[in-house]
Amino acid sequence: MSLLFVCFVIVVVVNFISFLGIDVISSLIFTIYSNFSPYELSSIIRRYRLLQRSALQTKKELSNTSSVDEFAKWAKLKRKYDKEISELEKSTAEMNNQKYYFNIRMRIIIWLCTNGLQYIIQWYYRKIPVFWLAKGWFPHYIEWILCFPMAPIGSVSVSIWFFVANHVVSETFCIIKNCFFENQVKRNINSKIHSSIMSEKKE
Repeated sequence: MSLLFVCFVIVVVVNFISFLGIDVISSLIFTIYSNFSPYELSSIIRRYRLLQRSALQTKKELSNTSSVDEFAKWAKLKRKYDKEISELEKSTAEMNNQKYYFNIRMRIIIWLCTNGLQYIIQWYYRKIPVFWLAKGWFPHYIEWILCFPMAPIGSVSVSIWFFVANHVVSETFCIIKNCFFENQVKRNINSKIHSSIMSEKKE
């Protein structure tokens, strides 16, 4: 696999992560990991969900029970509900704590696998040309800039290739993002106008 292609793929991955948002990616990985992990984190998530379902069920029973006609049953359900809410709050705090440290670890891993790898490649291949320029096409000072810092004159260095590729890819993602949000805003405006017209017709 060529150095040119490897560098370009790394740049695309870095910009894609930035486009989606590292918090979104970390949350998605956390959800997948917590569902399939046999370790402590998975048990915390399962306990939280069980407590949540149990508390909702108890709340439903409590709302269907009269505090006047069935006071004993109501009081028992109220104590049970309060206890479940207390346990749910503790479980939520525990889960949030686990998620916080998980996100920190994921941020470090993602950075090492993307930006960290980029810096390593830039240092390791600092003297290796990514590709050669056509002879005589560019002035000497342009060739000197494109080979910066240590690649042979007349070639494009890894650092410059990363810079150019990152600029092109980031601009492409920026255009995609702007187009997406522009279309989304237009749809929202059209939806509001349509709702307003329909409400006026009903009146």
